[in-house]
Amino acid sequence: MVAGPGTPMSRKPSPWPAARPAPPAGAALELAAWREFVGRWLRHEGCAVSPAARGDWEVTLNPELARRWRRRRVRLVFDPLRATLP
Repeated sequence: MVAGPGTPMSRKPSPWPAARPAPPAGAALELAAWREFVGRWLRHEGCAVSPAARGDWEVTLNPELARRWRRRRVRLVFDPLRATLP
């Protein structure tokens, strides 16, 4: 929709819900198991994993993964309710 100067534009309603539902009761256990799996895999591949703020992880990638992912370091966010992109 193109509007001229001074003409208000209307927006479509967002397809995403305004509030996210609470995670199921077993989600905390699954999240802990997932974190453990990811941590073991990264360490097995030769990456350095260190804690960061808010329960995140700062990961220094091994040379092979750094080349494949085109970055030396990544931050892993395990909080499903926190937005990770600006």
